[in-house]
Amino acid sequence: MPSTIDQVDTRAVDHAINRVLAAEEAGRAALKQCTEQAAALVAAAEAQADRISRRTERRIQTAHAIADRHLERVLLGLAKTAAEEDPHDLLPPIGEIDRAIERLIDEMIGPPA
Repeated sequence: MPSTIDQVDTRAVDHAINRVLAAEEAGRAALKQCTEQAAALVAAAEAQADRISRRTERRIQTAHAIADRHLERVLLGLAKTAAEEDPHDLLPPIGEIDRAIERLIDEMIGPPA
């Protein structure tokens, strides 16, 4: 027949084991909750990054469209101005062109010996 001391020790051991098992279960539940929260945070961050990326792409496309329209207006204005002006008025006098060519030649190959 078991002694009272053996019964008390067995009950204490059983109680300790049950506490350990309960703590392990609580740990697993906490880990599961943290994993789910982390997954939700990652999903929210990815969704926000995707929204930012789409908004940035729209802004870049808008900036390109604005620049394209401005460039088109400038080119049309230049074409209109060129069509209205006498092309001879746009050229410098022949003497200036000759001097510019001579300076360029001097810079490239040196002055005549």
